[in-house]
Amino acid sequence: MMRSLQVGACVMALALPAAAQVRQAAPPADAIRVLLVAENEAVISSQVAARVVSLPAALGSRVRKGDILVRFDCAEQAARLNMSEAELLSARETNASKQELKAYRSASELDVRLAQAAVTKAQAQVNVVKAQMGYCSISAPFSARLVKLRVRAHETVAAGQPLLDLVDNSSFRFQLHVPSRWLSWLGEGTAFNITVDETGKTYPAKVKVINGRVDPASRTVELTGVIAGKHPELIAGMSGSARFNER
Repeated sequence: MMRSLQVGACVMALALPAAAQVRQAAPPADAIRVLLVAENEAVISSQVAARVVSLPAALGSRVRKGDILVRFDCAEQAARLNMSEAELLSARETNASKQELKAYRSASELDVRLAQAAVTKAQAQVNVVKAQMGYCSISAPFSARLVKLRVRAHETVAAGQPLLDLVDNSSFRFQLHVPSRWLSWLGEGTAFNITVDETGKTYPAKVKVINGRVDPASRTVELTGVIAGKHPELIAGMSGSARFNER
């Protein structure tokens, strides 16, 4: 019996340091996990069904607003545009002829109105095809980095198919969830610190927006925080811990 007690005491003595290490390594109770989200990011999709001719921007490269990202083969749209412009020219010639015949009372008012309507219809068709021609290339909507390519050159894509992902790493916001009871002292503009795991650095931040609804299941509320200044080492998708000083 005495030997069993001694063995048990030894096991407890060995277990205590390990437990103490686990408690020491655990994050503080007031540390809240945060996610770094870019202010501008987008999944660019095709607006036409066409064959991809080229993708000028390489994966991971930086693009400026207005740079061409995708070029499509639009030979069919170009042919339709030529046909529509020819029909518009024909409608205008017919309308001019009806106007002259009306002056000699050889055409009725209805004939003139129908000719004018034909011109309007042909012009609308030209405008539609020109709008479609505008989809033959895709430009960057904002300056960003190309983080994902979903298609390759010479592949045929469908209208609405995602092609690539853009992320602007020049400005960020932090998303986090805090206990709803903190609303008694937490407000927009409240200062806090964020330690980013990937960089190991701590950044001063402040609350920008507080969600207008509390999650009844977790009893938490979502916040959006921002940091001041430019930090080129930060990129979207990084995460870390936020620490508040309760007032």
